[in-house]
Amino acid sequence: MVVITMVTLARCNNPPGLEVEVDPPPACRVGQDVTLTVRVRNTLPTARKLTSVDFAASYLAGLVVKQVDPKPVEQATKPTLGQFVHRMDVPLAAGAEQTVNFVLHGAKAGDFGGDVTVYVDGGNFRYIAKPVRTVVTAS
Repeated sequence: MVVITMVTLARCNNPPGLEVEVDPPPACRVGQDVTLTVRVRNTLPTARKLTSVDFAASYLAGLVVKQVDPKPVEQATKPTLGQFVHRMDVPLAAGAEQTVNFVLHGAKAGDFGGDVTVYVDGGNFRYIAKPVRTVVTAS
């Protein structure tokens, strides 16, 4: 007997009480540093945890993460399942907002896009994915 299980992941499984904004740089030049900002709001009356902020490998094909504030607990140097994982493990108090700033370095000319995915409460498919795009031009 063969059993086939199929899992389809949506771009957003809408964890209750979570709001995410991602502000990517629309453009930069090769050699230029720019900032991508992620804002995560916990609108629940209970504490949560910002587990990770993950970047699609397609987006980071032309940009390199130089610095993250606050500093991640762990930062991937190569993609896992097409994602560069930045494990944060930052507490989110009830009603609080956490901002994470990523300094990106333009490394290769091109039009780069993909998702920035924010996981909360240990992951387990509690996430919101936001599409991002940055055009990197030759210097």
